[in-house]
Amino acid sequence: MLGVGLVVGGLAVSATALSGGGVGAHGSNADPPSRTFACRFLEPTNERCAAAWQVEPQALYDWMEVNIGDAAGRHRQLIPDGELCSAGRDKFAAFDVPGNWPVTNLTRERDGHTHVLFEATAPHATAYFRYYLTEPGWDPNQRLAWDDLELVYDSGALPAERQYHFDIWFPERTGQHILYMVWQRSDSPEAFYSCSDVTLDALTGPPPTTTPPSTVPPTTTPPTTPTPTTTVPSTGTWDPAVAYVAGDRVRHNGQVYVAKWWTRGFEPDTPVASVWDTPWRTDGAAPPTTNPVTTSTSTLPPATTTPPSTVPPTTTPPTTPTPTTTIPITGTWDPTAAYVAGDRVTHNGQVYVAKWWTRGFEPDTPVANVWDTPWRTDGAAPPTTPNAGTWNPAMAYVAGDRVVHDGDEYLAKWWTRGFEPDTPVVNAWDTPWLLVDPTS
Repeated sequence: MLGVGLVVGGLAVSATALSGGGVGAHGSNADPPSRTFACRFLEPTNERCAAAWQVEPQALYDWMEVNIGDAAGRHRQLIPDGELCSAGRDKFAAFDVPGNWPVTNLTRERDGHTHVLFEATAPHATAYFRYYLTEPGWDPNQRLAWDDLELVYDSGALPAERQYHFDIWFPERTGQHILYMVWQRSDSPEAFYSCSDVTLDALTGPPPTTTPPSTVPPTTTPPTTPTPTTTVPSTGTWDPAVAYVAGDRVRHNGQVYVAKWWTRGFEPDTPVASVWDTPWRTDGAAPPTTNPVTTSTSTLPPATTTPPSTVPPTTTPPTTPTPTTTIPITGTWDPTAAYVAGDRVTHNGQVYVAKWWTRGFEPDTPVANVWDTPWRTDGAAPPTTPNAGTWNPAMAYVAGDRVVHDGDEYLAKWWTRGFEPDTPVVNAWDTPWLLVDPTS
């Protein structure tokens, strides 16, 4: 989805640059890139970026430090109209000025959602991420004010992570807009802010039939398929360690519950403010425990699987943090794919591990210093993964599985079920499958 000039991986960004410049340096929106992120890494020669570099260079080195240390949710009270992009801080005042900032086109997935990535250089427990989009008729030649914004997403509480991936349903908009982000920590009153300049693809389908939730449970994802109308066999007693998909039925505390979308760890009888805040719906009293139980084949891989670098339209990554054990290889390095810290690829007979977000930077590129490359070597490439047979839409696959479909061989990049390998996609990271070169 990054639609601006260069990319971080192609700039040989040092580990020092990505780890922050100031005491309060903790993160910013990376895709679509915030103004500070875009000017620091992507388009430093852009008209407005060049002006920001000239006014206060340190603001660009501290691109992830647009913050207020004692915000405690008082964002509107503390940040005046016209100063939202700087969070009212003189150091970042240049980013409040209207003008020709780098613009990213937001590409909608087939279900109308759009993937958003936040890069946390210093992870913190989260009270919420809130994303706002400027209202229809907003004038990009005016400084941003609070009344210009419409809340379009609230993540709710989340654990500390290095990266956060969100699937957001944006309302119809035309022309240029600002996506405004507020990240409120839960382990501190500190909050962070960013402005991303965007345009949006036109909607290709109707909006959701229910009101978008005001909060989203931290371990669940909006549904990608409608809930089946037929009775689904019970998958047994609810297990907090098991992943369920739309239609799975479980027993819990004397009731039967049906999953409305993918979920793991969200207790079925958790009290919620609205029905769309829970991934479960009740389905009557539980049958006798002597009834046979059908085991679900839809669970995600064990916790040794790495979350994908991006969220595909019909699949969902694990919610557990990246483990410290060996991470499965995500396939042969692809210059069009985006990789994040921990992703492992093969290239020219070697295995490489990504140290930070990168795209287009060839793993074996000669560099003067080890911090000039986003990759580190991890030994020789292992033998080719055995073929998993012909692709089956009812079967769940995990990273490394190989299948044959319409005469071609594909490698799974992350957990997936029901996503046809040769489905046309806009970006390489929109599909969980990698076409295997028959010559490799």
